[in-house]
Amino acid sequence: MEKIVSLLLALIVFAALLPSAICFGAEESGLPFSDVKSGDWFYKSVKYAYENSLMTGKSATVFGPKDKVTRAEIVTVFYRMAKGFGEWPEKNLAFTDLASSSNKWYARYVGWAKGEGLIDGYEDGSVRPDAPVTRQELAKLIVSFIRYLRADASSDGAVGSFTDADTFPKWSREYIEELRRTGLMKGDDKGRFNPKATATRAETATVLTRLYPAVLEAMKPKKPLMGWSAYYAYNMYTTEERVISQMDAALERGLADAGYRTFSLDDWWYTTRDEETGRVIVREDMFPHGMKYLADAAHERGLYAGIYTDVGTDSCGSGSDELGDLVSGINVGLAAGNAKDDLYRYLSVGNYRDEYARTHPEDPGVECWGFDYIKIDSNGTNTDNINASESHLATWSVIKQIERETGRDLNMNMCRWLYESPYQLLIGDSWRCGGDSYPRFEFIAESVNSMKRYSEYSTPGHYADLDMLMIGKGLTPTEERSNFAMWCMFSSPLQLSCDLRYLTDEQIALLTDPDLIALDQDPLGDCAAYIATVGEDTTLWMKRTGEEDGGTGALALFNPGEDAETVTVDLSLIFDGGRASVYDLFGKEDLGERTSFTATVEPHGTLIFRFETDCGWTFPNFKSLAYYEWRGERLFDSTFLEDEFYTVREISKEEAEKQLKWRKMIRPVLIDARSPEEFESGHLSGAVNVPYLEIASHARDLPYLVEGYYIARPIIIYASSPEEAALANYCFKKFKLDVYVLYDTEYTK
Repeated sequence: MEKIVSLLLALIVFAALLPSAICFGAEESGLPFSDVKSGDWFYKSVKYAYENSLMTGKSATVFGPKDKVTRAEIVTVFYRMAKGFGEWPEKNLAFTDLASSSNKWYARYVGWAKGEGLIDGYEDGSVRPDAPVTRQELAKLIVSFIRYLRADASSDGAVGSFTDADTFPKWSREYIEELRRTGLMKGDDKGRFNPKATATRAETATVLTRLYPAVLEAMKPKKPLMGWSAYYAYNMYTTEERVISQMDAALERGLADAGYRTFSLDDWWYTTRDEETGRVIVREDMFPHGMKYLADAAHERGLYAGIYTDVGTDSCGSGSDELGDLVSGINVGLAAGNAKDDLYRYLSVGNYRDEYARTHPEDPGVECWGFDYIKIDSNGTNTDNINASESHLATWSVIKQIERETGRDLNMNMCRWLYESPYQLLIGDSWRCGGDSYPRFEFIAESVNSMKRYSEYSTPGHYADLDMLMIGKGLTPTEERSNFAMWCMFSSPLQLSCDLRYLTDEQIALLTDPDLIALDQDPLGDCAAYIATVGEDTTLWMKRTGEEDGGTGALALFNPGEDAETVTVDLSLIFDGGRASVYDLFGKEDLGERTSFTATVEPHGTLIFRFETDCGWTFPNFKSLAYYEWRGERLFDSTFLEDEFYTVREISKEEAEKQLKWRKMIRPVLIDARSPEEFESGHLSGAVNVPYLEIASHARDLPYLVEGYYIARPIIIYASSPEEAALANYCFKKFKLDVYVLYDTEYTK
């Protein structure tokens, strides 16, 4: 049911985005197009592109394989492939002929492509979205997209040199050659590429069929970062020698082999900015060889290097050191200078001409340092009245630009200390969801409890960061095991912050436990959900692993209390069939197939059990239930209707129908939250049925389904009762979507 609902949501959103002339075929399988036959050379490619929703027909029954393909159609396909997102500001309408066409079906896609650097304009400032694409233009667009995703499109399908290579314009030669080497585009039966010939829709489908597997591989979310931070290890007394010593210790003690490969500076690596050039000044007493030397030291060892900055004017720890001798961190933040110049200096490679060099021709510019990871603090959102979402979005945009230009794979952490806005679901690789860690068990207990609230917002590739591990900082062995195990359950980044040289063999064994690391690095990227409190203090958590529709995962029993607890886990709480095969991960014992199991959890302790089942789930989204628990609410307690967060905005049937006729970007999505039986008895045209209890499973996905969260469509909900409407409204509203509730009962088929 969950997959069907997701598909229905996706289909209705895509239908709203595309003009009536470009719509999905009526058939659920096969090809509905009368002009594509099974014997055609392009049949398999068109079928693949159609079935993967990369290309649609020109009408319900016509594909138009020999028709020209336009610039707008190409970037629309790119958007679908990349599941494109980004701001939709007017600045993306800068093309002269796009600003006047903002209500066209292609406006979003062309605007996105421009913002992502995938499409150029013409000399007169136009983009000409309806212009046909030549084969050499198609080559440039495809190569730009490959570089944008940093996809590996290499294959064994390379073709020989084209016989008309001497006719290629200079600007297109590198693009055609790259596609020749990868085999993505081939010549005619005489070996000619024909660069100026118009590309057809059939040819485009063929290229996409060859390219899409590489795109899917490139689009897999990154796994949570693993590494080491200088913050708690050396604080403001971090030096290049000390950081390099930690790199060597990680290599010698097997930590690097286990995945801890990113070694990051935190605050205090600078003094202030140079008053003339505006460049951040490095502390020469601590880093005599400079920052590039440190990044190079990591790369020479097969490791990665990280750096720190702040979106504000000053760093979080700006001021004097403990002896009052050194003022550090004043005016070093991104807001104090040219943020783009700072980011290029920190993360790019080669020479870069910053603002000072651009205005002083005699200045050689700056040598970029080549760091791989950047932690961006948010102190400035408090002290400088800076808008966090705008600043982090701007930073992310620059980082993606650096990646496109250099081919580097960069990692960004937003240190915002809480979930604030949907932008955290879409940008950055991780985002801090709480305060700074500290080496007391209270921190671990508070962090675990906070995930009742935050687990729903942690998404694959954009992980909730519970901050640094406190292993090696004075916790008991039991507490260290809880720290590490629960961070792995939550798919949190794993950053150590101690002197690795002095970790005990037992601590190394814990940190390199392959079963626990596999939980954290699982490709599904799921964050554990709170299930229930099963003892006086002990809580039960569940994490899915493997495939989205699979039946594998892990259960954690976490006891923050001061006494040992023996608890029984009833698997019917989680599994529809009430049974699963269970394996004790710490005890390394196969418990066999169970309907329940009993375990004793020591004080401050954690136990982990892997499970495998062919049963379904008892509730579609446990994370929403956990959120209610965090708020101290019962799911169907009538008092929740009094909470302003659940307050609904009513809309009449007439007004809803009026809005649903809009063809612009703000056309609403109509969700009928009643039962399937009520839906079948009559509903508004264009409605999709998502029963209100299942909305919790799909509300988080809407930013992707509506293709561009920042102008996300309004949601119109119809439900049978105020309680149902309020709950459905809440599921969307907490993601800051614009929600209306329709109470009219006169529905039409």
